[in-house]
Amino acid sequence: MFRKLVAILMGTAFFAAGSFARADDKTSKPEIKGGIEGKIKSVDVDSKTLTITTSQGRERAFQVTDDTVMVGPRGGKVRRHLKDPRFHEGFPVTIVADRNTATEVHLGYAKDASEEPAVSKPKTKTAQPAATNPIKRAAATKQAEDDDEAEVLGHVKSFDSSKRILVISLLNGNTRSFILAKSTPVLIKGKESKEGIEDPALRTGAAIIVITDEGGKKVKELKISEAKARKAG
Repeated sequence: MFRKLVAILMGTAFFAAGSFARADDKTSKPEIKGGIEGKIKSVDVDSKTLTITTSQGRERAFQVTDDTVMVGPRGGKVRRHLKDPRFHEGFPVTIVADRNTATEVHLGYAKDASEEPAVSKPKTKTAQPAATNPIKRAAATKQAEDDDEAEVLGHVKSFDSSKRILVISLLNGNTRSFILAKSTPVLIKGKESKEGIEDPALRTGAAIIVITDEGGKKVKELKISEAKARKAG
């Protein structure tokens, strides 16, 4: 799975959007190359099918596989995949697809969801309908966004070794920055580096996954690829 994530990261163009800050720039709209914007129409967990209504009003169905990379609005990995509570009718998404197979699914912000999303009857027992209580729905969404913080995907935009500030370009085009401890473990292709954050593999363009503690306040570990990302054009 890690190899697939690296492949997605390497094949995704990254931009200089966003601001230099600990948190992501929530005011900027993600620029996702090849993305199909829309809102969720229905979800079938058992058949792994996600149907959306595009911004042009067209209904499209996509197959979701175990290799489909799913990220939240702040760039974190959606660990529950289609079982995430945000997968309900009316929630904004952007799909990057290879024909009818979703290679990436980018969830939007709850504030951009339909104000009164219809509660679809699940096609299977494991499908997740939207919560009908607005307070419960908001709480579930907030918890899901917090869970996303466990793994943040992107490319190294810059790293200041003296200040130990790492800035990464997210898959959605925004940027985020993290302050690293001197002892932060660095894994390269699954093996821990003896040089840690001083390893030369931690360089601009490298595909990276930032592992954080609960709430995304502290970096626990970095997983990087030695290869550089392919730029646009």
